[in-house]
Amino acid sequence: MDQNAVVMKGIILFKSQYGSTEQYAKWLSEDTGLKAIPLHEADVDQLKACEFIIIGSHIKVGHIKASDWIKTHWEWLKNKKLLLYSVSGSYANRKQQREALEMSLPEDILNDFEYYSLPGKLDKSKLNFWDRIIVFLGSKAIPDEEAKERMSHGFDYVDHKHLKRLVKVVRQLQKKTAKV
Repeated sequence: MDQNAVVMKGIILFKSQYGSTEQYAKWLSEDTGLKAIPLHEADVDQLKACEFIIIGSHIKVGHIKASDWIKTHWEWLKNKKLLLYSVSGSYANRKQQREALEMSLPEDILNDFEYYSLPGKLDKSKLNFWDRIIVFLGSKAIPDEEAKERMSHGFDYVDHKHLKRLVKVVRQLQKKTAKV
C-alpha cells in the first residue's frame, strides 16, 4: 500500500448495471462522508485497511452480482464488519431478494453480513436486448397481475428515504471506529 494513502475506517463498494445501486451508494456517501467506488475499481490492499465495508449489489435473474467478488476475497473480508445492500426490481417482494442472497452466497458468509434490501427501478428504455427478453419472459411467468403491470410498463422506487436504517447503522459504526 502507498505510504501516502489515507487509512479509511470504512468504504462503500458497489456493483451496478443500470444505476440504481450506484445512486444509493452516492446518497450513502453523501450522508456518511465515506468514499463510494465501483467494485471493479477497488484496491484490495487499501480495502484491507478498512474496519468496515459496505457492499451494494444489484440482483439479476435471482443472483447477487457482487457475490463472486465476495467469495473470491472472503479470506480477508471475514475479518471486517460487513454490510450488504441489494437492489432489485422485485420491490414488492423483499422475500425474493433474501432468497437471491441465500442462493448467491454460502451460509457461513451470509452469517457475517448485515443485510438490507432496497427497492430498485425498471426503465425498459435502458435495458439491453437480453435484459428486455428476460423481463418479457419474466412478466409472462408471474401470476401476480400487479407485478405483471410493473414489469410491462416499468417503475421507479429508488428513493433516498430507503437508506435511513442503513445510514443509522453506518453512523454508529463510524462513532465506534472513531474511538479506536
